Amino acid sequence: MSPRLTAEQLKSLLRPAIGFNRPGDVVKDPDLSVSEKRAILSSWASDSCAVEGKPYLRWMVGSDDPVPLGEVLEARARLDRMVADAAGQARRWGLPGPDQSATDVRQNEGKSALVAATISEAALRSA
Repeated sequence: MSPRLTAEQLKSLLRPAIGFNRPGDVVKDPDLSVSEKRAILSSWASDSCAVEGKPYLRWMVGSDDPVPLGEVLEARARLDRMVADAAGQARRWGLPGPDQSATDVRQNEGKSALVAATISEAALRSA
């Protein structure tokens, strides 16, 4: 028998953006992939999260307060810079970048997938 998910775990899986009050929290979350972070920030920036009568504010479902659209866009730009920096470091070492799939990592000329993942994650966390 498979383990049952709690209501909180299920909510987290179905709507991963819930629980983030600031866009920077999404960027810093170590449990989300780069793609998940991009999706959450893109959703947050979308018109569906716009505050009526105040198009410069975005209010993500589950967050305490609205945030300026500029803060959401800056978080997305920061994530993109971090990924680009990590990819540059990985290329210098001849390793796959942070947004490559596990298959790409395994097919990387015999290089250690563990080393590639460690360097990419370390670069993302240090930024």
